Amino acid sequence: MNNEQEINVGIIGAGARGMIYLQLCLSGIREGVHVKALADPDVDKMKSLAGTFYKEANTEPPRFYRDYREMLDHEDINVVFISSSDTTHKEIFLDVVSRGKHILLEKPLATTIEDCFEIYKASVGYSKVIKLGFVLRYTGFYKKIKEIGSDLRSDPFPVCIPEAGGIRG
Repeated sequence: MNNEQEINVGIIGAGARGMIYLQLCLSGIREGVHVKALADPDVDKMKSLAGTFYKEANTEPPRFYRDYREMLDHEDINVVFISSSDTTHKEIFLDVVSRGKHILLEKPLATTIEDCFEIYKASVGYSKVIKLGFVLRYTGFYKKIKEIGSDLRSDPFPVCIPEAGGIRG
């Protein structure tokens, strides 16, 4: 995507991370970024949360969808932020790839190693931009994980870190 192209965003997931992305896009952080659509199964919650941000930004709200697949059918959306429930990442990612859009996928990549490999396979040779929202990578905890991994081997390897703590490979 060249820097002069309009960035028309569709955000999937109206939870905390999705609303942070919405606020960021509405803040004018980069010229030419427009949120065109939001998708979440809880449309009422999504409209309520998003409406507040759109009033503050003094701009028209986007289209709202209960089913993200309907949102993906719109050709004007060229970038999709996936900030839905973790267990939905693989299915949504594969659907977005099938529509040929740029992707920002919120962490975790997926909830199983098998799903991570499916995402990886779909990514190989994909001509659009794929980014992983890994916002905490500079914290001490993740630096230590990287250090441990670097000491063990040079190849990437999967690690499962449950929310409650603990590490298993």
